[in-house]
Amino acid sequence: YKNLSHGQAVSLGMLYAAKLSLSLGKCSGEQGDELTNLIRLFSLPTHCRFNYLTLYKAMCYDKKFISGKIRMVLMKSIGKVEVVDGIPVEVIKKVLRSFSVSAKV
Repeated sequence: YKNLSHGQAVSLGMLYAAKLSLSLGKCSGEQGDELTNLIRLFSLPTHCRFNYLTLYKAMCYDKKFISGKIRMVLMKSIGKVEVVDGIPVEVIKKVLRSFSVSAKV
């Protein structure tokens, strides 16, 4: 909370979830682009410049980290989501790595 407001962090989290959803075949790139455009309309950030390992460690302290596993709310389409447990750590880190360079979905 030193560098980002809560709203900025939420917008980046939504974009990460969309990118992870796309990576797992849950949604299309068009839906991710639509979300990115909506976030831009509110002048919220669409890029993340944090170290991906720092982001991963923060995720492990989040309320969605249950019994040693990260639970994610993934996008199926705009307004439709799915709660997914047990996403492989390697996939989470891979998408975080690409996301921390640019959050464009």
